[in-house]
Amino acid sequence: MVAQRSGEESRWALDQAAYVTVTDPIVASTENQRIGVQELVDWVAAHPDSGLVFRYQTGDDGAIHRLEQVFTP
Repeated sequence: MVAQRSGEESRWALDQAAYVTVTDPIVASTENQRIGVQELVDWVAAHPDSGLVFRYQTGDDGAIHRLEQVFTP
């Protein structure tokens, strides 16, 4: 997954089986909802300047295995 912040591009190794939870505006809810990795990748690609904040955990392989959006009202 490629993310951009303040003009700087970052690459994330995101396991395709990662546990991903998101809130508004990715889904219409203020409570975390689980979605697929590809759904997240597609949304971020369509909204590159969203300013969303995520908390993540990596596995022994260095890839992100858990990614949770931090709700910031």
